[in-house]
Amino acid sequence: MIKEEKLKKILKERLSLERYQHSLNTAKMAKELAKLYECDSNKAYMAALAHDNAKDMKEEEVKDFVLKHHLPHHLLDKEYRKLVHADIGAIIAKEEFEFSDDMVDAIKYHTLAKKDMSLLEKIVYIADKIEIGRTYDVAVQARKLAFLSLDKAIIYSLEQTRKRVLEQGKEFNLQSLEALDYLKKENNI
Repeated sequence: MIKEEKLKKILKERLSLERYQHSLNTAKMAKELAKLYECDSNKAYMAALAHDNAKDMKEEEVKDFVLKHHLPHHLLDKEYRKLVHADIGAIIAKEEFEFSDDMVDAIKYHTLAKKDMSLLEKIVYIADKIEIGRTYDVAVQARKLAFLSLDKAIIYSLEQTRKRVLEQGKEFNLQSLEALDYLKKENNI
């Protein structure tokens, strides 16, 4: 696996200053949650640090990457523009950063979640939503919940996202809906 300082150097070059700071904040939050929930804090930190490694790719770069790696073409659709970085970032984490499969999956599912997430996937998912730079009410409430129950924080986060998406007249992503339903069932909610 790539060394932390080398990864930070790469991310500084690829990401905007704001996105890089968000990545640092997410990594710090993931490490804190990993310690609380007894997960490998180094894996959580590094996966969270790299979670947005492809977020600032230009549209043409995204298209070239999707085609080169034979990813599903629907990832190029307009509604996936803010989500495709998770799939691309996971591949970069595997190929370039030499991350383990569980870390790669944590990056892949940090945007939409999925049913039956691993502890590491849950930590990276929620750390992205609640890092200290996120000051809006939903993030503050989810942050409080995350230190009591990861599942309840993720349920809250997914429900708030669903509410916002439906208010915009859009459809809530099926994968996220399955994650929400799964977590609610697991937690008897």
